[in-house]
Amino acid sequence: MIENVLDFIKETAESYITEQIGNALGDEKVVLTTFVDDAGKTQIPIERLGLSLLNIEHERTFRAGPNVPMKQSNAGTPEQAVFLHKPVDVNLQLIFTANFSNYQESLKHISYVIQCFQSQTNLVFEPQDAELEPMPLHMEINTLPLEQQHYIWSMIGLRYLPSVVYRLRMVRIQDINDKRVKPVMKSMKFSEGQKEEQD
Repeated sequence: MIENVLDFIKETAESYITEQIGNALGDEKVVLTTFVDDAGKTQIPIERLGLSLLNIEHERTFRAGPNVPMKQSNAGTPEQAVFLHKPVDVNLQLIFTANFSNYQESLKHISYVIQCFQSQTNLVFEPQDAELEPMPLHMEINTLPLEQQHYIWSMIGLRYLPSVVYRLRMVRIQDINDKRVKPVMKSMKFSEGQKEEQD
């Protein structure tokens, strides 16, 4: 799921930047990539924007019950209801990094990213599996203190490159194969004695 959501974010940024500056050569402007390989070599291609995952945060604000109802399809009959274990909601910290030989081009492309998600704050991701509901997503800039930025770049093992960090709320992870089928309670019947006790 996470890889599909990140690919959706990449394509959203790619589409916006192409609208702004065109793309006669048909090259990707935004690449979903890690920072470095095992040898410490930069994996963000030159003259490109790299999109990478920094962190995964568990979102505890919205808590579903122990089971959640599933959309009725062929999985259940009118006498049955299909339930799943409650999903796990996560927020993703993403970073767009500009690796251009010209510093001004780096700054320009970071500006394009900010413009893109300023004009498209609320996005809707359509999961490939039709049994899953569309997923509203919200992109917000995550301003990190300089000390934390320094730690991140030191951990990555790269010199600082122009970049912007976003928090993507909220990705819902659900295993649709873990289904529980329960009978539907249509009505309750009381005996005469039970009715008298209720009265």
